[in-house]
Order: sequence, then C-alpha cells, then structure tokens
Amino acid sequence: PTRLNTSFGQVLYTQNDRVSNYNAFILAVRGRFSRAFFNASYTRSVSKDDTQVFPTYLNPHQYYGPSLWDIPSRFSLAWNYQFPDVGHAEGLVGRAGSGWQLSGTTIVQSGSPFTVSTNAAFAPLKDANGNFTGYAPGSGDYNADGDNFDFPDVATYKYSTSRKSYLNGLFPAGTFNAPGTFGAEGNETYNSFRQPGFAQWDAALLKNTPITERVNFQLRFEFFNLFNRANLNNVDVNIPDGNFGKVTG
Repeated sequence: PTRLNTSFGQVLYTQNDRVSNYNAFILAVRGRFSRAFFNASYTRSVSKDDTQVFPTYLNPHQYYGPSLWDIPSRFSLAWNYQFPDVGHAEGLVGRAGSGWQLSGTTIVQSGSPFTVSTNAAFAPLKDANGNFTGYAPGSGDYNADGDNFDFPDVATYKYSTSRKSYLNGLFPAGTFNAPGTFGAEGNETYNSFRQPGFAQWDAALLKNTPITERVNFQLRFEFFNLFNRANLNNVDVNIPDGNFGKVTG
C-alpha cells in the first residue's frame, strides 16, 4: 500500500509481551581412581519462545515453539588414564616406558530446530476481469503484505533424518504447498524440523618425563575428530532455492 506521506520511511513498534521458557534435566557423573578420572554429563532440555522473526506481526504467540538454540539432548565426556610405570621409571627402559597418559573428550548432541519458509514474491492467478483467484506456481508472500518472508502449508512433518537424506534432500515433493486459504499465511508450526546433529571425539596421547625436580619434558600427540566424522552444516530452508532441503557442506 502507498503511504499517505511518502516522505516517511518504515514504521516499527515494539510490544513487551514475548514469552520464553527453559526446562532441563542435567545428570552429571564424576569418577576418580588411582590412575584415571572421568567427568560425564547428560542434558535433556526444552527451550521455547515466541521472540524471533515471524511472517506476520499479528499474534506472535501463535508461533510459540522451540527456540533457535534448542538442543533437546547433549552428552559430554572428558577422561584421562595414566599407564603404570615401567621398572619404577628407572633406567633407560623405565624412563622410556613410564609417564604415558591417554585422554579424550566427546561431545554428542541433537540438531537445532528450523522452519521452512519462502522469500519468493507474490504471484497471483487472475481471471478475465483481473480478479485474484489463487497463487501462481512458485508464488510466495502469501498474505501479500510486501514482506517476502512467509510460511507454507505443510502436508506432513515426517521425514528421514539419515545423513543421506540431509545430503540428497529431506522432503519429498508435495510436502510444502501454498496456503489453502488465499491471502493468509500457511499452517506450518514454528521450528518443527531439525538440523543434523553434532558429534566429535578428540583424544591425546602424552608422555611426561622428569628432567630435574623442577623441569619436565612432555611429548604430546593430539588427535582431533578421532573417527574422521564429517559434521553436516545447516539445511537450506528457502523453498525457491535449487538446494532446498539439502545440506551443502
């Protein structure tokens, strides 16, 4: 729509009524032994809010859902083991075979949520009289408010979460469609899909050799991403994109 006075730019306003909640169950286990220790932690949590950017300013509470940083499950582990000394660490063999330690860290967590949207412009179908009758293929801006950020209708929220699906495309044809009600946003619920999870194992092998009472020599080998697991980046969530529904890195 044309503003009454075009000398003014966009008008913004703020409502101080957003809602956010976080609940978590955290289980931590620690163990110390004569030659070893470990520290493990598991977090099961839920973070929800309606504080993000939505396709319409009308009733943001309808988009109350998982926060962008919501990670339902996370496991972390740190550990160390010191091998027994050889020959009381005396002599050449004893000094070479003593002072060895093996340690590692592990992080495994589920993916963060995402919402599918479209940045395509409004493209209506028209009858002979020029009246709008529906959406043309590829249309976005479903509510025709001039803001090309809109949610579609969702046929199903079931999809494969295998690594192959993330790379080749999560969603079959027909999963997302223009809204059934012309001039309205789609029925997609906010942040109902999940990005790939994250997992990494790091390890270190080290040897401490005393030189004098105050000086030690340490030989250390670091192994980052021990199992050479490629963690996937985020999914392309914009419907018009050629890589929509895929991870490209």
